[in-house]
Amino acid sequence: MQRRGTVSKQTEQMIEDGKVPPSMTALDLWFYRRRVEWAGQVILAKAQEGIEPDAPLVDVLKWVLVGSWDTDGCIGFWNQALERQGKAHPLNPDGLSPV
Repeated sequence: MQRRGTVSKQTEQMIEDGKVPPSMTALDLWFYRRRVEWAGQVILAKAQEGIEPDAPLVDVLKWVLVGSWDTDGCIGFWNQALERQGKAHPLNPDGLSPV
């Protein structure tokens, strides 16, 4: 949770520049991967609902990787890690099915 703001700024920079910022550490990249997993879940759920974004890709990426992560994803990640000791949800063992 302490690095959330820093990783959010780095993620926005990555979306805008199209490359990994040199300031990202291995831990930052691990945190970023959690965001990407979250984004995949959100995008898959919306696609299965038949919802298409009415915004440019850059805006969608900023919303799902920064905005929705900061409001919902990081809390969900934290809760999942505590509740299941970091193990995948039994209904979503591969991480590809919205729970």
